[in-house]
Amino acid sequence: MGYSGPRVVPPLPSALIRGFTSFVFTQPWLCRRHSCRLAIVLTIALWEGCAMFPNLALSRMSELQPHSPPPVGPQDAVQLELFFIERPPDDPLVGDPLWTELDQIGNVAPETRARLTSNGLRFGLAGANLPYALRALITAGADGGAGRRTLRQEYQMPSGISHLFPCGRLPDPATVEINTDGTLRERHYHTARGVLRCRVERSQPGWATVEVLPEIHHGQLRMRPQATDEEWDWGGGQEVDSLYGLRFSVELNEGESLVLGAVGENPRSVGHHFFRVPEQNEPVEKLLVIRLSRIDQVRPVLQTNR
Repeated sequence: MGYSGPRVVPPLPSALIRGFTSFVFTQPWLCRRHSCRLAIVLTIALWEGCAMFPNLALSRMSELQPHSPPPVGPQDAVQLELFFIERPPDDPLVGDPLWTELDQIGNVAPETRARLTSNGLRFGLAGANLPYALRALITAGADGGAGRRTLRQEYQMPSGISHLFPCGRLPDPATVEINTDGTLRERHYHTARGVLRCRVERSQPGWATVEVLPEIHHGQLRMRPQATDEEWDWGGGQEVDSLYGLRFSVELNEGESLVLGAVGENPRSVGHHFFRVPEQNEPVEKLLVIRLSRIDQVRPVLQTNR
């Protein structure tokens, strides 16, 4: 009689398994430790229909499908072009002619703009065709020394992820006045620097929402709990004082720019400490230009098993 292949033994009823387990544990000639091991091994064998035998195990393994990673859709990515500009305060390119050419209304609520102005901060929007003063500042020489330079950097980041842009060091010690609805409060810092936390997220094709949050990083470097875009994590850094009352957001189209600077004459305002701290004992006027270069969709590359 020829060989007909492996014979699959069907699993036994659960009542038989329970009876066999009870029989093993009641035998006086088996110690408790050995009876536990024997019961477990034989129960598995009976329950799986003798799957411990090679022929049946191979037949069941052949039914398993190879694991494939879950599908991942394309991810939005934004590309930014940043310009850090420093000029003497009497340079006409950074004075009123520049700000009159910018859109200083945008889609920001009037109370938010008033709160920024009372803290020495102002911003304006420029279209894809830059006004004369801004174009002249951006195309100027890269580095003419402290108080007269334009530095350019490019950033590419996933949509919705925050990035930190430094705005220079504060005096040590520094006293900053925070104006909250007409009430001035003083905050004192050591070893501090101004930082703008910028979060850019695609809102619709060709458009992105740019959220700006001023922060003051101060104190010694050490391991601290830090809030990320998704969770709390541990990381090395300074203590962070986030000025949530001065957070604002604008909508930019591809090619448009957000310009940030200082306004007013209060030397203790947030805007003064971010954009007017003297460089090498020389007064300076600083600008930060954030240009939305483009919005792309990045398709992930999945590594498959060979």
